[in-house]
Amino acid sequence: MKKEMDKSFGAYIQNRRIAQGYTLREFCKRFGLDSAYISRLENEIIPAPQKNETLRGIAKALSIEESSEEWVAFFDLASISRNEFPEDIKSSFEKNLHLLPALLRASKNNNVPKEKVLQLISELRDENEPTED
Repeated sequence: MKKEMDKSFGAYIQNRRIAQGYTLREFCKRFGLDSAYISRLENEIIPAPQKNETLRGIAKALSIEESSEEWVAFFDLASISRNEFPEDIKSSFEKNLHLLPALLRASKNNNVPKEKVLQLISELRDENEPTED
């Protein structure tokens, strides 16, 4: 089973950095990053950077493989930290994006358990996978 992503962009960066065995200062020195800036990101004092170039640099420093599920999740967490929808979702679902707040409110008001949401996601993924004929 796939490891669940950390709930925030800052926690993800911090946990990934620590898992690599770096202190904040060592990490920043090694990859040419500003330790005060990374600290503010990790402690969620500031949201994720807007520029993809900056995000890509942090992702590479964290050894996240480009185009992997972790890469996508990293950029999703960055968007969420800025209170934005990820770009690929905005562009792919532009016609139906206005329905998402209603869906989320309905699930909140009905106290839909996390397991049910994950089950729905799994079922939707299964439906969209090509079948072998």
